[in-house]
Amino acid sequence: MTDTEKFYEKIEAQEKFESFTDLSRYSEPPSDWFLIISDVMNSTKAIESGRYRDVNLVGASTIIATLNATTGKEEIPFVFGGDGATLMIPPSFLDDACKALLCVREMSQRVFELQLRIGVVSVSDVLNAGHSLKVSKLKLSNLVSQAMFQGDGFAWAEQQIKNPETQSQYLLKEPAEKVQESSTQYEGLECRWQNVRSAPGEVHSWLILATESHSGADLTTYNEVMKLLKLCYGSNEAEQHPVDKKNLHLTLSPFRLLKEVRIRFPTAKGLELFKHWAYAYLGTQLSRFFFMFKTRTFGVNWSEYQEDVPRNTDYRKFDGTLRMTISGTPEQRRSFERELLVLSGQRRLVYGLHVSDSALMTCMVFDRAGRHMHFVDGSDGGYAMAAKDLKAKRKSLL
Repeated sequence: MTDTEKFYEKIEAQEKFESFTDLSRYSEPPSDWFLIISDVMNSTKAIESGRYRDVNLVGASTIIATLNATTGKEEIPFVFGGDGATLMIPPSFLDDACKALLCVREMSQRVFELQLRIGVVSVSDVLNAGHSLKVSKLKLSNLVSQAMFQGDGFAWAEQQIKNPETQSQYLLKEPAEKVQESSTQYEGLECRWQNVRSAPGEVHSWLILATESHSGADLTTYNEVMKLLKLCYGSNEAEQHPVDKKNLHLTLSPFRLLKEVRIRFPTAKGLELFKHWAYAYLGTQLSRFFFMFKTRTFGVNWSEYQEDVPRNTDYRKFDGTLRMTISGTPEQRRSFERELLVLSGQRRLVYGLHVSDSALMTCMVFDRAGRHMHFVDGSDGGYAMAAKDLKAKRKSLL
């Protein structure tokens, strides 16, 4: 890899999530890198009809397919957004990534009848338009980190992809010849956990967007938000975590596994599809046994894996918008929302909220002994429904 390709790998990981407001910890990506932005079109309608798990699976598939196409290394920055994702890649990975993403788009339509929008915007275009892009990294565990994005360039890039006047320049186009799906394209994608019930009673999906970007005013606002969060929810972060190992239970639903299998083996039909499903179902039931008796098999300490799952989740993240899926009580939620309403009345931020009773996990498991990450969203819509709420509140401020 060249020096510019190692850009993200060289970034020192932050130890605490609250450091996302420290600009000194961010680095500007090389100008020859590219942003890849995906989102499920009309995701709100699909979620309202009960298909939030399908939407999450498609969104996670864009990340996993890109990582597998670019050697599967985690040292590519990405943020999962529920109904899509944002990634950043060097130019040498672009061709392979685009081929993989074309397959994801086709799979999304074929398997789930969901339209997936994928755009590619060069970092140089963003910078030349006068916008900023910064990248940082949060350490989740010794082998897993998650990216943190800062700057108005990400929102600008998304606007270009969605704007009818500019999207033709950036939307991923169909190739002259059909791209063949790789047998390992979705390797690592898993959806085998039951929804994780909230011990305090509710799971709150928060989207918080500071509206002032001059002279660091947005970061000042985010700092204040984090202080208010601690005031309202308490200082014990473990109590806010939506994934409690005591409430982790592998699914017994054959239908949930069938969706995973249909994605991972897109050409399989009939008996072949059944064999893949049976293998996944047997593996899940064996895992239940391994967890129950805390065994060590296949090079995996299953007791440690169960401990690592909550640690390796992205339940809090920042990509220019503060995104949090946290557990809490109705009283904590109402207390925090009252504080946000004050800041919203001062036009310092807008926010969106979705309330559910459990968290949903979609997993990326390359190695159970270390390299596994779990994308967390609120059940029944989570971030996508919070985004709908945020847009409505934003319109009221205009």
